Amino acid sequence: MGQYQAVCAVLLSMVIGTVSEANAQGSALLFSTSGDAQLPGRTADDGEVSRFVPGQTPHVLFNASGLETLLGEVPGDIDGLHFEGPGRPSYRNLQFSLLSNQLGFKDGDILALDSAGQIVLVRDEDSIATALGISGSNIDVDGFTYNESGELLVTIDGNVGTIQDGDVYRLPAGAPAVLVYTEDQVRLFVETALGTPVTSIGDTLGLAWDPTSRSLAFCVQSPSSDDATVFVDDQGGRAVPGHRESDFGFGNAVELNAIAFTSAPTDGYPLLDVDDSSPAEGATIQFSLEGGSPNGLFWFVASGGRTYETFGPGLGGTEVWLLDRQNALYQQLAGSWWRYIGRWDAQGSSNVTVQVPSFGGQPVAAYVQAFDMSGSALSNALTIHVN
Repeated sequence: MGQYQAVCAVLLSMVIGTVSEANAQGSALLFSTSGDAQLPGRTADDGEVSRFVPGQTPHVLFNASGLETLLGEVPGDIDGLHFEGPGRPSYRNLQFSLLSNQLGFKDGDILALDSAGQIVLVRDEDSIATALGISGSNIDVDGFTYNESGELLVTIDGNVGTIQDGDVYRLPAGAPAVLVYTEDQVRLFVETALGTPVTSIGDTLGLAWDPTSRSLAFCVQSPSSDDATVFVDDQGGRAVPGHRESDFGFGNAVELNAIAFTSAPTDGYPLLDVDDSSPAEGATIQFSLEGGSPNGLFWFVASGGRTYETFGPGLGGTEVWLLDRQNALYQQLAGSWWRYIGRWDAQGSSNVTVQVPSFGGQPVAAYVQAFDMSGSALSNALTIHVN
């Protein structure tokens, strides 16, 4: 049996029959903010995706390092967010829109990853503008989701023609868009929910389908005391229980910018980061890991090549493996795989200190990823550029 096959056999034996603690957890709100958000223990960049369950502190789910390795660069800001179909939210079922033109796409495009990990168009800006009756206009999709019939719902940034940035439209397949709510109707939902007069919502920033109430959820730019509150359109307008701005425990004033509810569990996502992603040969760098199985084991490995393999739902976390297992560096490390097993602490965190080896003075890109052996979950991958 070769080195790679031996490692796979060992890891597979640890996955079979293992049920992550996450698999018993309930639904969650996934979100991105319009500015960096101060969470307990770290700051969440506005291009990162975080997770929140009432009664728990929010934490980053998809970090900047992982998104950079996956997409090629860190999103400047995630403007819209959705996870397609049943199953755990992961890279492989992520849909998103961006605040500005980036990654070779427009801010009005809705994007996803295909089976090879390439960014693809789900719906392009021009077709959305045409459906809205403003063909040729530059639009920014500020928020989007799908109703139970699978129809796309959108709100845009900035008033364009007769369309206001607080309006919500439904886009039936192959037909013109249908106005669902005017900005003023959304304002009345917020006013009813808060029980106090609201003169303006500024903008409808995010949309999501709430699987619990089976209704449309949204967040707005104003009033500032509730621009991080999640509302729904049922009962004349109400705040989702446990999702008022004060419930999140943010350490600074932020707006929710993109939201997505999931009815699938989202705990148990190991998060991998590093203190220096561009070290010199011989330098000492520290990897930080969090979100693992308390007191459990993890495997930590690197490769000089990148690939894209998807797993799930049996394998949790990001469900995407990015390390080329045929690469010489990976084969070398896999040959003594037991040296790279670590243990999570009681909080599910760990630090790994590594001295960067010599590569003969040649610039090298190495890809690093961790596997939570106790929780059967993959971390994000990150890229180390050795100078």
